[in-house]
Amino acid sequence: MGALRGGSEIYVLIAKTKHGSVPVGIIEVSFHGWIAEPRATFFSHASPRNVLESYLRFFIELKKDHKVMFFSPPGYWRVFDHLCKYGVLRRVGTSREFYGRGMDNAGFYESVG
Repeated sequence: MGALRGGSEIYVLIAKTKHGSVPVGIIEVSFHGWIAEPRATFFSHASPRNVLESYLRFFIELKKDHKVMFFSPPGYWRVFDHLCKYGVLRRVGTSREFYGRGMDNAGFYESVG
């Protein structure tokens, strides 16, 4: 995740597992007025279900008071597109070569409601 940026908050994501409730990841959120820009890191023991459910709970809470907006690399589009089906996010578009010339595109997502 790199160094924390000033004006950020950190949230620990907790999921229910066969070992009880355990931390499965962290999210750094930068706030720009009413806009929240999250960046998540999940631990290696987080299952795909843990990731999806953690994002879902987190976005539902965060969007109560903020407009959530972020870019995502292609490896995470499947998770975020799934959250779009729940009506929590919407995919706004794709930014070509977002990460540099000749590099991956980025999906742009925002919260709904």
